[in-house]
Amino acid sequence: PIADLAYLMIAVSDNTAANVLIEEIGLAEIQETITGLGMSDLQLNRRFLGRLPGPDEPENYATARDLTMLLTAIAEERAASPAQCAWMLEVLGKQQKRDRLARFLPDDVTFAGKYGSLPGYAHDSGLISHRDETLAIAVLTSGFSDPYAADIVIGDIALAMLDELT
Repeated sequence: PIADLAYLMIAVSDNTAANVLIEEIGLAEIQETITGLGMSDLQLNRRFLGRLPGPDEPENYATARDLTMLLTAIAEERAASPAQCAWMLEVLGKQQKRDRLARFLPDDVTFAGKYGSLPGYAHDSGLISHRDETLAIAVLTSGFSDPYAADIVIGDIALAMLDELT
C-alpha cells in the first residue's frame, strides 16, 4: 500500500520506496503540488538514485527555505487534510536516523524530520518542538570531507536554534 511505501521513504529513507511512489503519482503531479504550496526552488526532476547524477541526468534541487515552508505547511495542516498532515508528522517523528538535527536534543524535545545524503552532501530538516513552541529548521551542507563532521555541525546548529526557541 501507498502508506507503507511512504513510511519507508520517510522513516528509513528508502529510495526504492520513494521511486515507486514517484512512478505511481508522477513527477509532474508531485512538482505541481510542490509549486502549489509556494515552494519555488524545490524541484523533483528525477528519481532517487543514491548517487550524484550523471552528466546527462537532471538533478533534484532543494533550499532550506522551501523545506521549512513544507514542514510548516504540514505542521499547520495546509499541506493536505488534517488527518494526512497528522499522519505525516507521526511518520516524520519515527525517522530512524537521528544523528544530525536530533543528535544533541534533550529528551523533553520532540523532533520530526527527514534527512538526505549524497557523496559530499549531508542534509537534515525537521520540526523541533519544546513545550508550546515549534521551530521548522533545515540545514543543507556540502564540502565536508568527513560526513560525520557534518552530522556534528548540523546537531550543533539544532541545539543553538533550540536555545533561541526556549
